[in-house]
Amino acid sequence: MTLTIETCNNAGTYGDHLVKKFVRSLKENAFNWYTDLEANSIDNWEQLEQEFLNRFYSTRGTVSMIELTNSHQWKEEPVIDYINRWRNLNLSCKDRLS
Repeated sequence: MTLTIETCNNAGTYGDHLVKKFVRSLKENAFNWYTDLEANSIDNWEQLEQEFLNRFYSTRGTVSMIELTNSHQWKEEPVIDYINRWRNLNLSCKDRLS
């Protein structure tokens, strides 16, 4: 995100250009998340940035085994997204599965 912001600042633009540049940088789960957003649900860059960070960025360093085992598929979340989210949680789990 920082690179996208810096690139757009250097170009002397923000807003719509920033959103377009950011969207072009998305891959796999992040791109799927973006394309699944309801039409007109994002009004500006700040809102897109917040929604993206809420979905993909965690400030937590570790996940406990209890948190991992209590994770569940969200309503209307595709199975593959849940599996990927669970795998990412597992990578942050302080207790290793054997």
